[in-house]
Amino acid sequence: MYLGSAVFPYDDIKAETITKWMKEITDCGLVYMYLAGKLNQKIGIVMNFHKHQRIDKPQPSKFTPPNYRDSRFKIAIANRDHWICALCKEIIPEHARTDVCNSLALSLDHIKSKN
Repeated sequence: MYLGSAVFPYDDIKAETITKWMKEITDCGLVYMYLAGKLNQKIGIVMNFHKHQRIDKPQPSKFTPPNYRDSRFKIAIANRDHWICALCKEIIPEHARTDVCNSLALSLDHIKSKN
């Protein structure tokens, strides 16, 4: 209800409608939802925020970021980046996409030294 009142302050929108809309944007990969903070609040990250927005005076967030070791978050980042590694610009191999238990899958450790 907080989100609905913040985005649509003068509209009478039901909680069920807002829940449905949040599920749609989460299912599309536009927002990643996770629980964080002392109260275990549901928090969402806009996945392509920095691609479309510029912050003039950046400040540290008041909210705890998602756990980067969580395989669901890794998959959300990989989907956002079209399964292309941000470091080496190579396509993430098929076995790394499905084998989330593999310790090297979707991690920074896959780059091999060229020496």
